Amino acid sequence: MGDIGSIFLGTLFGSIVFLAARNFLEFFCLASFLFPFYADELTTMFVRLRNGDNLAQPHRKHFYQLLVNEKNFPHWKVSVGFGLFQLVVGLSVLFVKSHGTIPVFVLLSFFFTAFTAASFYIRSSLEEAKNNYPTQ
Repeated sequence: MGDIGSIFLGTLFGSIVFLAARNFLEFFCLASFLFPFYADELTTMFVRLRNGDNLAQPHRKHFYQLLVNEKNFPHWKVSVGFGLFQLVVGLSVLFVKSHGTIPVFVLLSFFFTAFTAASFYIRSSLEEAKNNYPTQ
């Protein structure tokens, strides 16, 4: 799809969420259905900034790209995994929504921490493998 398609769909989905939400809590809950994309972007942006990468340059450092391109997981399995994670996050948030903003925020913080831990685990295992088997 590339960046142009991703930007278009992100803007479209974000606009739908913004227009459909009647208050901040609803906006937060509806946006949580796109949680894996937000979490992946935030962790990838952090890694690229930490490494001093030029953010305007193309890259292949998103978590899903690492799983497919570096760890050789089949693309369909990564897509299904992201979809299932997205569904679990969204449904969990809807389940705790009636308890207010703080429980929703705590739940999303838990999911973000889990996503970040998985992302950094994969990134560190790839870095370790690269250090153990340097290419010339």
